[in-house]
Amino acid sequence: MHIQYRYRVAALVAGLLALVAATLYAISPAFADRATPGVPAAPRIQTDAFTPNQLCSAGTPVASTKDTIVLAASPTPFGKHPAMRATFEISGAEGDPLITRTSRIWPSGRVLALTLDPGTLSPGTYRFRVQAKQGNAVSGWTAWCGFAVNG
Repeated sequence: MHIQYRYRVAALVAGLLALVAATLYAISPAFADRATPGVPAAPRIQTDAFTPNQLCSAGTPVASTKDTIVLAASPTPFGKHPAMRATFEISGAEGDPLITRTSRIWPSGRVLALTLDPGTLSPGTYRFRVQAKQGNAVSGWTAWCGFAVNG
């Protein structure tokens, strides 16, 4: 009888460990979604599908009032982030806030972007910055990216 007791205790402990392991495995994506995202990288502007991205680090991007302007950045750390959202803040050159919008990450889970329809911005000088959000966690803001819109 003493040996049977040991087997029962061992089976109970093994069952509990399996239950704990399964629970941790099942909820680990939920914990990952709550991780604080890094500051988005490589802020850039794209004006159409056939024009290369204009990286903010390479100078002052230029767009036209007739262009569909896509403001974009990459989430960090690099990888897929299907639940991430991004807040874009656009201001005039003087710092007056003009537009603040939050958008979902692109379906690929790898690009944070905000699309502005033609005519949304008048000719002038602007700047934008991006902040990533995942669950209740929020990253810091990117540096400001200055850009110009011509008529």
